[in-house]
Amino acid sequence: MAALRGVPVLTIRGRYDPSAPVDRIDHAYPGGHDITLREHFEEAMAAVAAFLGGLTPAE
Repeated sequence: MAALRGVPVLTIRGRYDPSAPVDRIDHAYPGGHDITLREHFEEAMAAVAAFLGGLTPAE
């Protein structure tokens, strides 16, 4: 639905999280369902910052 409407989407999940089936994963941190380690959080937030930095404001 997002693609049909042109809405940018960023998907993040743990590499070892089998309970989150998605067609596309943009960033996989090396953990499970929850981010529990600081370095995994920082890595995920860097992916978010890069994603947001690549967006252009809507007119």
